[in-house]
Amino acid sequence: METTELRIGNYINIDNPTKTQVSIFKIEKGVQIDCLSDVLHSPIPLTKEWLLKFGFEKSKTFTGLDSMKKSDFHIVQSVNRSRYDFMIIGSSVVLVTIEYVHELQNIYFDLKKEELPITKQIK
Repeated sequence: METTELRIGNYINIDNPTKTQVSIFKIEKGVQIDCLSDVLHSPIPLTKEWLLKFGFEKSKTFTGLDSMKKSDFHIVQSVNRSRYDFMIIGSSVVLVTIEYVHELQNIYFDLKKEELPITKQIK
């Protein structure tokens, strides 16, 4: 994961023994992202639990596939089960394969012009 992929509000792992999950809170021009400047970090894999936290709900739109939706956004688990296919169903279909939480946050923001908030606390 490159720091150029990240923006304020993205969730990432800080690589320590407990894999602490943090949200980026400040970016300054020409300076490393504050919480990443001196620490190792890694992306958070996108899971069903994260989709539920973001308010996605189970869907039966795609028979036989593990899918979830939020409004006109659909997420379908890909065949290899380590990635998700992100689709927008409407007058046209947009398909993007994503693996990580920050990728979902970024594409949602790019398309909706609003943050993808955590709406449910899942343990």
